Amino acid sequence: MPQSNITQAQFPAIPPRLLAALDERFPSRPASLQDSNREVWFKAGQRSVVEFLKHQFQEQNEATVQPGA
Repeated sequence: MPQSNITQAQFPAIPPRLLAALDERFPSRPASLQDSNREVWFKAGQRSVVEFLKHQFQEQNEATVQPGA
């Protein structure tokens, strides 16, 4: 994942329902042969945001649920 100036503690909490809705709206699927290059990159960018948020969500939950706590 690309680095940013926002630390993990500063990143807003991500609601699971939002992730589910975005995952449904922007599913991970292969490009169609009918898609233009622009469409392929646009859809890849949309999915990249979903994947970034999923990663942040996992990081947030690992930070809050620690083994043995």
